[in-house]
Amino acid sequence: MSHFSPKTKVGYLGGGQLAKMLSESAHQLGLEPHVLSLRADSPAAQNTKYWHQGSLESHADLETFLKSVDVATFESEFLNADKLVQAQKATKTKIFPTPELMGQLQDRKTQKQLFDQSRLPSSPWAAVDSEPEIAEFVNLHKLPVVFKQRTFGYDGYGTFIVKDKKQLKSFIEKDFKANAFIVEKFISFKKECAVIIARSLDGSFTHLPFVESFQKDARCDWVKGPLRIKTDGPMLKQLKSFLQKTKYVGVMGVEFFQTSKGLLINEIAPRVHNTGHYSQNTPGYSQFDLHNMCLLGMKLPKEIKIKGGFAMVNLIGGDKPIKLKAVPGLHWYGKTENRPGRKMGHINKVASTPEKALEAAKKKRKGFQL
Repeated sequence: MSHFSPKTKVGYLGGGQLAKMLSESAHQLGLEPHVLSLRADSPAAQNTKYWHQGSLESHADLETFLKSVDVATFESEFLNADKLVQAQKATKTKIFPTPELMGQLQDRKTQKQLFDQSRLPSSPWAAVDSEPEIAEFVNLHKLPVVFKQRTFGYDGYGTFIVKDKKQLKSFIEKDFKANAFIVEKFISFKKECAVIIARSLDGSFTHLPFVESFQKDARCDWVKGPLRIKTDGPMLKQLKSFLQKTKYVGVMGVEFFQTSKGLLINEIAPRVHNTGHYSQNTPGYSQFDLHNMCLLGMKLPKEIKIKGGFAMVNLIGGDKPIKLKAVPGLHWYGKTENRPGRKMGHINKVASTPEKALEAAKKKRKGFQL
């Protein structure tokens, strides 16, 4: 589908901020963005006249929506993969990444298995379904360890860092459930970093620069880049091979721990990702453009280099009434409810260095009341 017209209909399953920014990109590329969500005031529904009311859990709604578009994608990997597979078979509409692959990537157990099969470096891990299995892992790798919910965990939800025997006992008594968690060895790291990679339907591959990310209260607080990493070349080669092997189509966010022994993959997100939002205000294609281009089988540039520095800071909700102001680089999501911990928007800045860009972005964030 590398040749398309202004009438090419691209469907977004979900109505949140990621679908909103994907539909903004679709408008700029001359595409017709369609959105499936429950509410007309969802961020993405506000951005296009092609809004379809429906539930992502309804087979009938999924079928009706898929019949109305040429190709579809999702903004969150936490959809029902089996229902998407059934709806796709009934409609023959292509969905990328494929629902079958999404089903593997949305579960941290099968995601880790895919890493191991492709020899992608990540922390030692195990699927634990009983207390004896937990004890075996802890005896082998020692405390601290990290328990991660296999599905529906994000922004720190479903992640438990266990530092000592007392915390381990408490976790087992209060939170542990069989078949629901994996456990990983706790990794000491110098910094956290990330990269946005992409594979088009035509097989071409590209990536944005590596970035440093900083987490606050288990949520991404800021991103700055480009980050120079000695081992980025070999890692990108491995990631490219992984995308080719799995026949992945679309943009993927990859988060790393930078350690004394090199990069270890923390986890991946099979979609556009918070650590790539800065690309909306840097030269060249944004991550949202790249994702849309992948769906259409457009040839991707080999690499997207960005001179100077850039940064993004998140605007996280609070318990005060929202006070907005006009700021260059502001991307407001249009959510109707402000609550603590909720991502309400972000600010992008570019400057001569990453440090200056981050300083400017943080300065602009100070004026917001959330």
